[in-house]
Amino acid sequence: MTIAHSGWREFRNRPRMKRHYFIYSRSVCWRWVSEGHGGFVSVPDDDPGNCAVCSRRVIWRRAHGRI
Repeated sequence: MTIAHSGWREFRNRPRMKRHYFIYSRSVCWRWVSEGHGGFVSVPDDDPGNCAVCSRRVIWRRAHGRI
């Protein structure tokens, strides 16, 4: 079994907060650090519930083969 090290993560204790994309423990927008692994949700990169900065950077990284 492999552990996912990147993906969209929801903050369950803050339900109104936007989702952020984490690679290892740092969000792509550099605003958040997470200590846990896993807990990722499967949503499209351009979903309106995602952080706008993370969404733009993830779309760019996927287009350039960096994720």
